Amino acid sequence: MSSESFSFAEIAKKYLDYPAIIGPDYRISYRDYFHWISAIADGLRERHISPGERIAVLAPNCREYPALLMALWQIGAAAAPLSPRLPEGQIAALLEETDCSKLIRLRMASQSPTQNSEPAARRSPLDARFSILDLNIPDIRNPIPTKSRTSLFANRDEIFPDFKSDPTRGSGGMRHPNIPLDRNATLIFTSGSSGAPKAALHTFGNHYYNARGSNLNIPFGPGDRWLLSLPLYHVGGMAILFRALAGGGAVAIPDPGMPLIEAIPRLQATHLSLVATQLFRLLREDAPGKILANLKAILLGGGAIPASLVRQAAGLNLPIHTSYGCTEMASQVAATPPGAREKLSTSGRVLKYRELKIAPGGEIQVKGETLFRGYVRGTALEQRRDAQGWFPTGDLGALDEDGYLIVRGRKDNMFVSGGENIHPEEIEAQLCQMEGIEQALAVPLGDDEFGMRPAAFVKMQPGKTLDEQALRRFLESRIAKFKIPQRFFPWPDENAAQEGRQTGIKLNRQYFRELAEEKRRGGGGREA
Repeated sequence: MSSESFSFAEIAKKYLDYPAIIGPDYRISYRDYFHWISAIADGLRERHISPGERIAVLAPNCREYPALLMALWQIGAAAAPLSPRLPEGQIAALLEETDCSKLIRLRMASQSPTQNSEPAARRSPLDARFSILDLNIPDIRNPIPTKSRTSLFANRDEIFPDFKSDPTRGSGGMRHPNIPLDRNATLIFTSGSSGAPKAALHTFGNHYYNARGSNLNIPFGPGDRWLLSLPLYHVGGMAILFRALAGGGAVAIPDPGMPLIEAIPRLQATHLSLVATQLFRLLREDAPGKILANLKAILLGGGAIPASLVRQAAGLNLPIHTSYGCTEMASQVAATPPGAREKLSTSGRVLKYRELKIAPGGEIQVKGETLFRGYVRGTALEQRRDAQGWFPTGDLGALDEDGYLIVRGRKDNMFVSGGENIHPEEIEAQLCQMEGIEQALAVPLGDDEFGMRPAAFVKMQPGKTLDEQALRRFLESRIAKFKIPQRFFPWPDENAAQEGRQTGIKLNRQYFRELAEEKRRGGGGREA
């Protein structure tokens, strides 16, 4: 592997018959994975996808998705993964904003014929405005090849039977051009948790070096299986694919709709990436922690991690790693190493291929091999790094005496109440120290006297009830009086809370702020 390019052929040769993709009832070796990618790339070229194009992809996590992405990168196109839950109007806006030339709607071979035919039968406004490719990649559920059968795909027409044979391309041999590490690879949207989502443009090298640094901290190699527990339109999901490429491990892909608690043992996962909400749910479903205890590593990230959750997981001796990352740095920036139980209240140490500093005022700034190229605005690229290459994350933090990162919160979440600065994350962190609280989110609430006063949504653990007086007494000894929420609101039900998510896996604070104002006007919530 050279420092300037990535070689699919080298990876395929090195890991050959090790599994690359694993599902509930199939395994695909690296050898066959790359044959499959080559065949898909041939088909995409015949669909007039060319180097340098930006191609949006609309699909749920499925076994076909990683191969499609790899095929696009082999061609030289950049992929813009989109959430399939987005309304068509927002999809259209994102396509225009990112100057994507085509949209691929991926149909899964695992779907029934009725499901597969539905998108084509129902034409949408997107079809009239954009170049749409409804791509059907046939099923490849096959075992790892044996000595008597070295390749699953003797001819690319097995994969794309609707394409005419091209004798100049021949059979699906190992034809994998090297990918320059500085080639554009993805446009991934930021979470939009505190504003409109932005399209971050990454190179192949950004993702690859992020994975290499991660694998040095949390070993992941041949025989290991990292469960694809996050969506591929999120940088945390994309990072799993690159960790496998960098280390020779396998991506374990649950069938759509399969619960995580079922997928972990079914796919014999060894590594897991989770946000706090997912781990809370898994701990409820796996009360003794027996399933999770069999894992080699659980990487926690995607936002604030409640102290009560860390205590619970550590008490079960789960192999958890707390972390800090951002879309702009292609996922992880810092993470705790194995065995650092005493440091799980931090976000860990800075990983290799990254640099981090705390600027005057406490803002976290980053740079390194994993830093994105900039935000895409149509055909333009907006860069926000200074003359020395430092990117301001908008997050506030500090480094302890051992160099471990402590994240305080977001600059743009701060609000002023009666002349005093309030950081919602400080309130949330203290609330989550209280037994019985699973999650908390603080927002500013309009007030005639102070301008703004804090309010908080509180999610209680099953069997626990929200007691505002107990909450107030708990906070009085921990934070200043002006920071104690004026009102406490119960957490929205799961269906309503889904509306609080945008393109990523973080909660949208603006949604909760608007909900709090509605409750204030309607008299909802509890005065504290």
